Amino acid sequence: MTEPLARQEIVALLERFGSADDQAVLAAARAVHSKIDAAGLSWDELLVADRDDESEAVEDAAVEESTEQDSALEGDPTAETLRLIDALLAKPGTSADFREELEGYKTDIAEGTFDDNDHRYIRAVYKRLNG
Repeated sequence: MTEPLARQEIVALLERFGSADDQAVLAAARAVHSKIDAAGLSWDELLVADRDDESEAVEDAAVEESTEQDSALEGDPTAETLRLIDALLAKPGTSADFREELEGYKTDIAEGTFDDNDHRYIRAVYKRLNG
């Protein structure tokens, strides 16, 4: 069973890497590695590559397409957004933090505080994570 990865803990451990005490640095590095292993994650999953011009262009095109879809949508896009959120929640490897964020969006929708930009954001995230 994997353990959830607590961002605050990882950040605190990473901050120890600058210590003058080599033993403290080594202990922090081992603790970070252990926590990442326990969470069932890899460094590649944790670290996001720098965006280059090509990826920015792809993301900009996705946002533009999403905006065009918005104007084509008639009525309330809530059902579609909830479907996308559910699909993201069902995706294997979704982190606990991201799951919590997605559940928060569902709460926002239920409370009526989710706006058109939020709907576009969910569509863009879904497209980015699903090719």
